[in-house]
Amino acid sequence: MIRRRLVKPDGRALVLYSDVELPESIEAPQPRGATVVPEPELRWHPLRGEWVAFARHRQDRTFLPPPEYDPLAPTVPGREPTELPDAPWKVAVFENRFPSLSLTAPAPAAGIVEARPGVGACEVVVYTPDRDRLRAVLTSFPEGGMGFVATVPANDGIDIVGSAVSVFNADRTSCEFAITVAAGFAGVGLAKTLMIAIIDESRRRGVKEMEGFVLAQNQSMLGLARRLGFRIEREPGDASVRVCRLTLNPS
Repeated sequence: MIRRRLVKPDGRALVLYSDVELPESIEAPQPRGATVVPEPELRWHPLRGEWVAFARHRQDRTFLPPPEYDPLAPTVPGREPTELPDAPWKVAVFENRFPSLSLTAPAPAAGIVEARPGVGACEVVVYTPDRDRLRAVLTSFPEGGMGFVATVPANDGIDIVGSAVSVFNADRTSCEFAITVAAGFAGVGLAKTLMIAIIDESRRRGVKEMEGFVLAQNQSMLGLARRLGFRIEREPGDASVRVCRLTLNPS
């Protein structure tokens, strides 16, 4: 998988993942408006006995924008700039413009309760440049499917090293799943961990059968599927694909 790191005009990082080379001319856009200076803080709640996040800059965050101002749509000429470029990426990760936590959070002013900087990272993960498909998928979850993401720390926040997504059919009796693991993390058991997680959650939700499509040359994934009890069959009409099916809750 190809990884390209870009920096937005306000300094936020944008990381694009793709299975094809991305144009060298690609730039990191951002919506119009003043640069947001996040000043999140954590305040101790004595009654609840826990720290509570406060981020007053989020009062001006984007909320239910009309389609022409959708920040997750690719930026195209003649329309409002967004958070994402128009390029053949598969997954995009960028720092939240209105984060609840920040790596540069300043010390809060003294108040009547104990407070400390809201240090942390908040990132947005977008799984497709097709905004109509994205909107349909997002509005369907959690009823329409589920997903798991594996991350590791990175200099610019976090890196996605694996993901598992499952989408239910209309009557929720079966689901189609997909697993992705970064090349540098292959062979360490991450795919198995993600598979077991999505199998267990699918079974818990009453799904009767899982189905996934795997390239015939991906012998490591096919081997894992067999060890987990999947039936492996040829995809009719396409010799390069295998269909993996697992019965979870037989009738």
